[in-house]
Amino acid sequence: MITNVSTTATSTNQTVSQSSSSQSGVLNSDFETFLKMLTTQAQNQDPLNPLDSTEYASQLASFSSVEQQVMTNDLLTALNAQFQSSGLGQLVDWVDSEVLQSGSAYFDGRPIALQVPSQPNADSATLVISDANGNEVAHRQLSLGDSFYEWDGLGNNSETQSSAFYTFRIDAYASGELINSGQATTYQRVTEARSGSDGEIVLTLLGGAEVNASGVDGIRVTD
Repeated sequence: MITNVSTTATSTNQTVSQSSSSQSGVLNSDFETFLKMLTTQAQNQDPLNPLDSTEYASQLASFSSVEQQVMTNDLLTALNAQFQSSGLGQLVDWVDSEVLQSGSAYFDGRPIALQVPSQPNADSATLVISDANGNEVAHRQLSLGDSFYEWDGLGNNSETQSSAFYTFRIDAYASGELINSGQATTYQRVTEARSGSDGEIVLTLLGGAEVNASGVDGIRVTD
């Protein structure tokens, strides 16, 4: 994988270099043509009505401005090519997306989306939300058949909970008896992505928790 990235980067840099050299050659050629035109213009001007020197300065300044803009575009193109070939472009795609991950999730005032597994043998299901100390802060009755649920951050006392990590457990019942209990997976926002020492992409989630990209169960992009 590293060899492929390196090969791609070399190829991309060669292409950018060739493109820059080509454009530099065009600029040099155009500048020589421009100087010849100015020289011819000076040689053939009316001695009784010579051109104002400020016109020459203005024309030279205009050409210099265009030349500088082209060189700046070449530099930006080269930097973008290096950015993409280094794999950083792939890392950027992760940032601000939401990944489906098991374990605790950080509540920052915005609703937390949960994926609810199907409970084919249950006639009711309850979502139990606990804080980092394992204390229950809220429980909600779930509608069987719904795949997703959003916790609004309200506790059993109808007050918004503080920003912190919370865990989400789903208890399934049949005829009043608990038949299944398991942790729900939540969508958590990615705040940073980097390449780990082993080449694995490491994602930093809202609240500071870190997970490997290969360990997430899903990904989505929200507005």
